[in-house]
Amino acid sequence: MYMLLLDQYLQGYALLAESIQGLSEEQMKQRVEEGKWTIHEHVIHLVDAELVYSERIKRIIAEKEAVLLPFDQDLWTEKLHYHQGDLPLYVQLFQLIRNTTASLLREIPEKDWEKTGMKDGEPVSITQLVQALVNHVEAHVRAIQRLRQKV
Repeated sequence: MYMLLLDQYLQGYALLAESIQGLSEEQMKQRVEEGKWTIHEHVIHLVDAELVYSERIKRIIAEKEAVLLPFDQDLWTEKLHYHQGDLPLYVQLFQLIRNTTASLLREIPEKDWEKTGMKDGEPVSITQLVQALVNHVEAHVRAIQRLRQKV
C-alpha cells in the first residue's frame, strides 16, 4: 500500500512538468482573472508547499512529539514575490524535493508511515501528508490546464 502511494507521489513531477510544457514565460505569467493565481504562481506555490510538507514529514520521523506549523499560501504568494521566481529553477527544486523525500520514505519502517504530528490540534500521519501531496499536485495541474485554455 505504501509503495503504491509512493509511486503516485513520484509521478507528481511528470504531471507538473507536462502541464507547463510548451508554455512561454509570458503565458505562464498572464493573469487571466484579477485576484487569481497565474500558472507561474501555481507552480511556485507547489514547490513551496512541497518544502513545507517535506519538513513536516521529516519532523514526524525525527521527533517524538512533532508540531506541524501552518502557512498562509496567499501571504506566501504575495510576500515571497512568486511572480518573480525563476520558474525552471523552482521546477528543478520540486523534482529534487520529491526524489529526496521519496528516498527517505523508502528507508523508514512501514509502521512509521502511520506516525503522526500535530497540526492545528489534530494528529496527521505521514501517510496522510503524502496523500495530500499527491492530491495537491493533481488539483493544481487541473487548475493549470484550465488556465492554459485561456492564455
